[in-house]
Amino acid sequence: MINVAALTVIKDEGSYIIDWVSHCFYMGFSSVYIAINRTSDDTYEILQEQYSNDARVNIYTTDWIDWFSPDESKVNKNLQQYSFCFLLNEAAKDNKISHFISMDADEFWFSVDFTIKINDFISNLPYFDVMSIHWANQSGDESEFEYPFQNSSFLLRPLVKTLMNRKALKKIKQFRLHVPKFYDYDQLVHVNGDGHFFSSSEKDHIRKSQSCPLKGSLEMKTMILHRMLRSEIEYIALLHKNSPDNALPIKNNRLNGFNKEQRNKVKISQDLCKKYRKYIEDERAKSKLTLASQKGLILKKQIVMNVSEDVLSDNIEIYLLTFSGTDLLDYFLDRYIKSSSSSSELRELALKFEEKDVKVAYKLIKASYALEHPVSDFL
Repeated sequence: MINVAALTVIKDEGSYIIDWVSHCFYMGFSSVYIAINRTSDDTYEILQEQYSNDARVNIYTTDWIDWFSPDESKVNKNLQQYSFCFLLNEAAKDNKISHFISMDADEFWFSVDFTIKINDFISNLPYFDVMSIHWANQSGDESEFEYPFQNSSFLLRPLVKTLMNRKALKKIKQFRLHVPKFYDYDQLVHVNGDGHFFSSSEKDHIRKSQSCPLKGSLEMKTMILHRMLRSEIEYIALLHKNSPDNALPIKNNRLNGFNKEQRNKVKISQDLCKKYRKYIEDERAKSKLTLASQKGLILKKQIVMNVSEDVLSDNIEIYLLTFSGTDLLDYFLDRYIKSSSSSSELRELALKFEEKDVKVAYKLIKASYALEHPVSDFL
């Protein structure tokens, strides 16, 4: 019998964790395993409020992994990876679980027509040890706290998340977030989200890059919706969720900025959409704490805006790339220009943005010219 466990490691996900757990059960997962760490919001309380009597939901805290920090910083940079290893070990203790997948709380497994549950999907395929499922990166949402798939626009990406059967679990050599390294990997049956086998050359590429080549197909039978942007204000507020190995006060891995460009569409019938939304809506309504968490998240936009002049100046390129497509792009750009006294630095930055954003480049060149010619007009 097929039973699939979904594993996630989370921090400050009080605004979203109900959606993720609810979606997993809607899609047929038999259980979820959740590790909470370094959280500053009500994530733990929200989960306890909703699922304390639900045997399918297994909740842990893994702050104790920081005890193994290599120095006195009390920060273990591998906390996320170790937390997933801990969850895999815990989930494997349940012999009824046949398959395991590790995802972030902004990642949602789905079959493209929304009708097939994950256990049935696996049952309909030939045997495999490992399945790597492509990311479908969602474009920006129109409004705050939309339901998953309310925005059906996505772009298929080479990065993947990996579903493993119990036998493959015993072959793990090193856990990695996208594709683990395995002993005797060449002997394992590794397929993509369509169930198609990877060739030896493709497997070698996967081993090195943790990504799977796209064979010209715009969509698979199954994908992972990656809600990395959400609405503009959420995108900005969530940048405050920094990682210990990043000295910046914002995430440094959002250099493509924010966009609501319409791309490929998840094809879900209106009836299924209504049924799914009603289900998520009902689950959200059970939580009294989620709404308060959402209000608290929005307040973090101001924290992001309050970056010091020194930090902004030292990291201006990262800030301009990260906030492209948002109403804060001009805010940070104008602050930087106002505080800058070096025309050469302004000109150098302008050259970097000539192809990325002409408007940004123009403002920088204009500011550079003004410093060099304070009484002359810039044409």
